[in-house]
Amino acid sequence: MNDERLQWGLLADELGFEFKPGVRGMLESKLAERIARQQGQDPDQIEAVMNNGLLMGVLDSVFLGVAIGTVRDYECYVYRNSSRGSSSGTTSNSVHVQLYFPESAGLGLSIYRERFWSKVGKFLGAQDLQCGNEELDPLVMIKAGAADHVQALLGEPKLQQALLGLFRFSDGFEVDDDGIEHRTHGATILPAAEVRDLIERMADAADDIQPVLLD
Repeated sequence: MNDERLQWGLLADELGFEFKPGVRGMLESKLAERIARQQGQDPDQIEAVMNNGLLMGVLDSVFLGVAIGTVRDYECYVYRNSSRGSSSGTTSNSVHVQLYFPESAGLGLSIYRERFWSKVGKFLGAQDLQCGNEELDPLVMIKAGAADHVQALLGEPKLQQALLGLFRFSDGFEVDDDGIEHRTHGATILPAAEVRDLIERMADAADDIQPVLLD
């Protein structure tokens, strides 16, 4: 773990970010609130976790840490997620690069690449809002709590082009109320140049996406 944290510290230095080892840096950031919401947990419980010394010790031993920085006024986070399969016992890794909007849109929005099981879900009635773009509609799944409002926003050409720019490049992107995330499955760390390129693409897209969502 110490060798890996050293590698991540060097990555953060190359990016001009700060690497915070262990779990505390994550819990003190926006990242923890987002993860809690994604998992259906109460973000207010984060403080209780931080005040539990025994639990923090356990989490620190398994959570590598997070690189935190700012790019073009957007808060950015880079970290590795590792999970062990309950039946197989094998560990799967992914590197997450996240860029946060200054303000959450509050629309219950989720946009991600359409895959086989997404198509099955649509056949069974899962929500997938359409924007009328012949390339974008079959490329992504779009869900929202404020469906009627989001449906109207999806006609904005700048929003459509920003989404196309992301999803043409990689199927690892996801856009939600809080910002943009990219996941690289099977990776334990990424070269600084690759992370920098992802963040620049995300910042370019955010420049066009966020004003539309907050309109």
